[in-house]
Amino acid sequence: MTATESNDTETISTEDYVQALIGISLSSITLVSCRTAVNWDTATATEVTSVPVAISDTAEFERDGGAITIRHSYDVTAKKGRKRLFYLKAEFAVKLAATDEFTQGFFRRFRDTSLPLVTWPYLRQLVGSMTEQMGLPRLQLGLWKTPFS
Repeated sequence: MTATESNDTETISTEDYVQALIGISLSSITLVSCRTAVNWDTATATEVTSVPVAISDTAEFERDGGAITIRHSYDVTAKKGRKRLFYLKAEFAVKLAATDEFTQGFFRRFRDTSLPLVTWPYLRQLVGSMTEQMGLPRLQLGLWKTPFS
């Protein structure tokens, strides 16, 4: 079952989330795919790392019994005006073991709070490493800031 097949309005209380989180353990994190490009026609190495960087992400999960696989994708883009100077798309597979039911409500809260704390360090390392290997100054992403509501 993927996250989009379930009721997207399901919620979970903080107490229930914390209780369910206790029953989750991390099995593995793997980089599934990575695509990257620099537009050398319109960019210099300094420009790519000095313009604002936009980062977006998506996540969905599949469940197989007590095994959960979350596909977490990031798009990292540096633009100058309307021209894209640098692009990196990475997808990570996060495998979890769950003793309790992994519901849509739990996933939505996990996706928004805990999942980025798991994958963000891997993305930071990947972006820094890839920009260096592409002949650019190392692009260092900042800390992940979990939104609070």
